[in-house]
Amino acid sequence: MAQEIKQWVPHEYQEDAIQWVLEGFDRENCSALFLQPGLGKTSCSLEVFKRMKAAGKAKTMLIVAPLRVAQQTWPTELRKWINFFDLTYTVLHGADKDVLLKRKTDIYIINYEGLAWLFSQNWKAPDILCFDELSKMKSWSAGRVKLMKIFLPTFKYRMGLTGTPATNGLVDLFSQVYMLDRGTRFGRAITRFKDRYFIQNCFSYKLLPNENTIHEIYEKVATLAFSIDPKKWIELPDEVHNVILIDMPPKLKAQYKELEKEFVVYLENGAVISAKMASVLSTKLRQFLSGKVYTNERNIESVHHIKYEALEDLVEEMAGQPLLVGYMYQHEVPEFKKRFPQAEFIESNTSTVQLIDIINRWNAGKIELLFGHPASVGHGLNLQGACNNVCFYSLDFNLDNTMQFIKRVARQGQKEKSVFIHFLLFKGSIDEYILKTLNGKEMTQQSLLDFINDN
Repeated sequence: MAQEIKQWVPHEYQEDAIQWVLEGFDRENCSALFLQPGLGKTSCSLEVFKRMKAAGKAKTMLIVAPLRVAQQTWPTELRKWINFFDLTYTVLHGADKDVLLKRKTDIYIINYEGLAWLFSQNWKAPDILCFDELSKMKSWSAGRVKLMKIFLPTFKYRMGLTGTPATNGLVDLFSQVYMLDRGTRFGRAITRFKDRYFIQNCFSYKLLPNENTIHEIYEKVATLAFSIDPKKWIELPDEVHNVILIDMPPKLKAQYKELEKEFVVYLENGAVISAKMASVLSTKLRQFLSGKVYTNERNIESVHHIKYEALEDLVEEMAGQPLLVGYMYQHEVPEFKKRFPQAEFIESNTSTVQLIDIINRWNAGKIELLFGHPASVGHGLNLQGACNNVCFYSLDFNLDNTMQFIKRVARQGQKEKSVFIHFLLFKGSIDEYILKTLNGKEMTQQSLLDFINDN
C-alpha cells in the first residue's frame, strides 16, 4: 500500500515557536526551542529553514544530532510531509562521508561524534547551525564544545532544540546558551557565571543556586528560548509512577552493607569486589543490585537473581501487553536474553534497517518485550504505537536519558490515557537514592521551564 502523502499544518503553538525563532534570528541571529519530546521541534525547525530560504536569508543548514536521530528522525521527517519534499539533504555518516560532503544540498545532517572530522575538512559552513538535543553541548570542558567555540562565528544563525536543558541543574545552561549567543547573556567565562549565580556547599562542594540571582538566570534564558506547557495545547497521557520495592535477604543485605561501608566485599567463591573511590563505589553498588558485577579480576560475577525474578513477575503481570525495559549495564543483557527469549533488543550495533523493522513491529503490537539502553533509545524514536508501560531495571543519575526514555512512549500519539513507569528498586539501597535525586533534578528543571512558559 502506497504511503499517504500529507501536508504538515502547524498547531497554533508550533506557529508561535516558528515565529519566535524567526524573530530571534532577526534580533540577534540565534534562538532556542525548549519543547518536550513529541511536540514537533523537528518540523518547526524545517519550516524555519524553508521560510529563511524563501526570504533569501539562508541557503543551507547544518543539523547536529545524536546518531540515531541523525540517521532516522530527520530523514523520516523530510520524507513524511509534502511541505519539505523540495528540500534536499545529506546525512554525513559512513565510509562515503567525504564524497557526501562535496554534494550540493540544502541540509547537511551529522552526529555529534562526527564534528571533529567535519571541521577538519575544507568546506564552507552552512548559513544556519541547528543543534538537535542542545543538551549534548552542556559540558563546557567537553572536546566537542571547545571545538565548536572556534567555528561558531562561521555560521550566520544558530538555533538549539531540547526538552531537557537543565537535567543536572542550572549550571548546565552556561555552555548551551553560549553555543547560541556566544556569551551575550552570561559572558564568556564559566567561572564568573558560577561566582555570580551559585554558592558552593562547604561540605559537599556542590554548586547551589544563589537565591538572590537565580531569577536573573530565568529572565535571561526566557529571552532566548521558547517553551510551553504541553497539556494546555494538546492531549498527553498522564505519567503514573509505580515503584516496586524489593526486600534484600539478610545475607545479601549484609554483603551490600559491607561493600557500601568498607568499599570491599568478599564473595563465597573467593571473588573480590572493591572500589578505590566513592565515584567507583556508586557504580559497584548499582551493579551489585542488578545481580551481576565486575570483580577485581574484571570477571563478571553473578551475586543474585532477585531483580531478574522481579522483572519476570512484572512481565507475567503484563500478560502480553508490550513493555519497554531500560537497563544500564551491557553485562545484564545475556541474562535478559536467557530469561526472555521472546524479547527484542535495540543495541549499539543495531543497524538502521534493523531498527526501522523493530520499531514498525513494535508499534504494530507484534513485539511483547523490548530492551534498550536509555542512551541509545532515549532520543528521536517514536515507540508509543502499542505500548503504555515502561520499566527501569536499573538506574543511573542521568535525568536527560531517563526522561527521554520515558518520552519515547509518553508522548503525542499515545492512545492510552496513562503511561505507567515501573521502577525496580531494592529497599534501603542506592536505588531509592538515585530515584530521589532524579526527582529533585526534575523539579529544578521544571522551575526554569515554568518561568519561560509564563513569560
